[in-house]
Amino acid sequence: MHAIIRLGNGKYYTSAIFGRYKGEGDNYGTDIFIVYNQAKDKLIALPQISYGEDNIIHTNLIIFDTHDISWKFSYGARRYGFVSFLNREKAMQIIQTGRFPSGTNIESRCRQEDESLQYKKWHKIRTTADIKNLMEATGGFHDAYVKECKKEKQTGDIFVRFSGIWGTDLEMVFQGEAKCHLHDPEESEPWWFDAKLQKFQGKYYLFDSADASITEFDNWSTDCFCAKEVYYHIVPR
Repeated sequence: MHAIIRLGNGKYYTSAIFGRYKGEGDNYGTDIFIVYNQAKDKLIALPQISYGEDNIIHTNLIIFDTHDISWKFSYGARRYGFVSFLNREKAMQIIQTGRFPSGTNIESRCRQEDESLQYKKWHKIRTTADIKNLMEATGGFHDAYVKECKKEKQTGDIFVRFSGIWGTDLEMVFQGEAKCHLHDPEESEPWWFDAKLQKFQGKYYLFDSADASITEFDNWSTDCFCAKEVYYHIVPR
């Protein structure tokens, strides 16, 4: 697993995720992630969300890669656990001491895990794993709304920018026989509660409802985009 670590004002760095567990005490109700610090010379325990002075929820990290073949999970659920070479006790000891233990390969294994994936600005949807990554990064498009949508006259490609997603905006390009259907936000609320992205007969369909079906593309109350190819760009805020 890998995540974007938000620093605020559009600044960020990326890190492998080495562990995830339930928060306790002041962090009760949020998940804690074990990741690198910005210098990538230490591990830190980072809550997924925090609250500002205005009591607004702030997302500290955005998971953009859900690949977890190297993980061991607790309670039989694929949510809480650690990479196979680093359990919670070892991770917390490293965090508390501020250094990796000598005589072990933990430091090099962490570096290998972090470097196993190179972050790309634009991602192309090709597989169900790509769809899963997009849904994870956007929280299923919860609270998203279409901030900008335009169609390129020469190519017919559709560019759309979503805002409202916790911690990030999202840019998408729909390419190849692209079309969209957007209802009037003046007549109906513009926010998405959830979303579905699926492939059907050679095209990808993105709906503003996880319960929507292909037959609802032209439904007056449903926002939908479709095209042969889909690209997306995560834009941390």
